[in-house]
Amino acid sequence: MGYGCLGLRAWRFDSFGGADKLYLAEVERPKPASGEVLVRVAYAGVNPVDRSIISGRFQWIRLPHTPGAEFVGTVEDVGDGVGGVEAGERVLVMPNLFCGECYYCSRGEESSCLTNPNIEREPYLFAIHRD
Repeated sequence: MGYGCLGLRAWRFDSFGGADKLYLAEVERPKPASGEVLVRVAYAGVNPVDRSIISGRFQWIRLPHTPGAEFVGTVEDVGDGVGGVEAGERVLVMPNLFCGECYYCSRGEESSCLTNPNIEREPYLFAIHRD
């Protein structure tokens, strides 16, 4: 993604359907919150989850939305409380969101993390729960 007048460009959609609903948009550059990092995406994969998101499987997603759960890039900014990574580092991002503290996370079973209130019907991924 490159920088534009508002901060950066992102592939987005504002109605459900197929790949034809995607458009390249200028979006505001986000500021990472505590415990977060901002990654400038270099390459992103497209997978079945992305197709499900765009097609409307998860109707509760707020639109417009930026899909993409599998990506690599460079750390642009680091929020408070983040350790082990700093601006300028190249990273491969694990798409799962998890707390790192619950019973399942402590056993290495992050895909069953208890922070996902909808664990029975959807994965807890960047592309679904976070742009």
